[in-house]
Amino acid sequence: MGPWGPFRGRLGAQWWIASLVVGALLLVAGWLILFRDPSPGEGWSEVTRVEALPPGGIGTDAGGGVWIARLEDGRVRAVREEPGCPVRPVVGAYFDCQDRAYALDGQPLEEKVSPLEPVRILVHDGTIYVPA
Repeated sequence: MGPWGPFRGRLGAQWWIASLVVGALLLVAGWLILFRDPSPGEGWSEVTRVEALPPGGIGTDAGGGVWIARLEDGRVRAVREEPGCPVRPVVGAYFDCQDRAYALDGQPLEEKVSPLEPVRILVHDGTIYVPA
């Protein structure tokens, strides 16, 4: 029996060293896949910086009927206005063409009104991006 057990001693040190190297490479690859930087690529348009939006303030027009606002708790939300019914932003809310009120996250402030459509956004290094 060799110094590393009955089988490892016959195979030689290069086999257990190679196993350690492969294991370390798998750990590094897994780390890079799970915790990579999700920087925006093609298909994303830059809108503004998060700190440019005051919490609970007025929504910002991102173009194409998309409005972005920062909620009181600091989260950023984007909504799309209904086609043919433009949105008018005011402090802390939106009003549509029929004067229906919506919160900055697109939820209606009145009963029996559908919410505004949410839009997926990406916040990367403090910059807000919307799908192009």
